[in-house]
Amino acid sequence: MSPAQRQGLTRASALVVHGALVMGVIVIAVTLGAVRAVAAPPIDGQVWLFRLVAFTALIIALVLIRLVRLRIAPVATGGDDEAWWRRHSPLVLLLWMAAEGTAFLGAVLWFVSDDAVILIVVTTVSLALLIANRPSRLVSG
Repeated sequence: MSPAQRQGLTRASALVVHGALVMGVIVIAVTLGAVRAVAAPPIDGQVWLFRLVAFTALIIALVLIRLVRLRIAPVATGGDDEAWWRRHSPLVLLLWMAAEGTAFLGAVLWFVSDDAVILIVVTTVSLALLIANRPSRLVSG
């Protein structure tokens, strides 16, 4: 197999990358929660701005994820999983980065604003999108 044919994710590497992204969001949210318990009070009076940024990012991520999912066809019956991963790697990574980045942004904005709505809605929905778009689901459609 030439180097050009080996580009992209494999099923095994996709599982590792996806797991790392999911765990990264969870670790960041838990760490920020622990720091929030002992940190100085959050910025007051700007919650509306943090919500606006967080919900705008979530809407953009939802639209982007939907558009990307429309371009990802499942593996054909009897098809080659590895070839599928090589072909769809950029789209899959874009999808995962949109969900993970929005979840991370939600966790950080919750940390600075202490607004539970941002944490519950933006971070949780984004993390759920990341988990819902796991490698096995993408391959099977």
